[in-house]
Amino acid sequence: MSTPFGRMSIFRPVAETTKTDLIVDRLTRAIESGILKNGEKLPGEAHMAHLFAVSPITAREALEQLRTDGLVTTRRGRDGGSFVVSDPAGNISRLERSLLHMSTMELRDYQTYYTTLMFRSAQLAMHNIAHDGRNNLLDTLRTLIADLSSDSASAHTDADQPGDTALSPGYHEMQLHLEIAAATQSPSTVNALLELQNKLHHLLWLRFTDRNLASTLVGIYRQAEHDLIQRNPKSFKEHILTPINEGFAWLISRRIALRCAESGTGHRNAAHADTPEQVAH
Repeated sequence: MSTPFGRMSIFRPVAETTKTDLIVDRLTRAIESGILKNGEKLPGEAHMAHLFAVSPITAREALEQLRTDGLVTTRRGRDGGSFVVSDPAGNISRLERSLLHMSTMELRDYQTYYTTLMFRSAQLAMHNIAHDGRNNLLDTLRTLIADLSSDSASAHTDADQPGDTALSPGYHEMQLHLEIAAATQSPSTVNALLELQNKLHHLLWLRFTDRNLASTLVGIYRQAEHDLIQRNPKSFKEHILTPINEGFAWLISRRIALRCAESGTGHRNAAHADTPEQVAH
């Protein structure tokens, strides 16, 4: 089912400011989440410039940055063009490096801001949906549930190897949050959420590599689907906020584990890795 924030939104026009960075970020998200597949051919520079409503020079700069980042390769000749290079393990490692660069204090600050935005948005969204009959939110929620269910079903066969779509539930969850914000009918709320997601570098996607957690989230989001259908705003809000709060708790724990592994201290000291003096670093 298509939504305003579905696959085609990857190539929607971008704002005038920081156009190259916006294009790079959007395509990076699509590649890391598996929306754009390994080996998939991207539109040519001229076509991409038209799709993004930017100049050919801007499209070329974006592709050059993606090549530098190892996410795109360009081949010459009759069957040439720019092609996606997606390595699931590499995508996860790149996000984990970003996680290591954030302090526990930053993560908790982002958690407070994120939950504050979504708390009010979920309330308003339910009210507005009850009056205008929007179904984009329900469609997006069901897409996330289907993706999570598929991911959980494959957990026993490839638990040690991240698949091409290991991070894709994160992409769909991000779209769900954007749909909730959009349902408030407040452009400022949508813009604030987009800015926050960009600052977070979509780190919340990382927790979907934890198959046990992904299985738990299936049940929570199925409850949110039921709440939406039954127009239960209080319960819906709870089932939207719980995955966010648990997600940040998972990120903090994962960051500590990565720091311990990096320093060679091991998991036995993970609980004590962040002293009060270290929290801000």
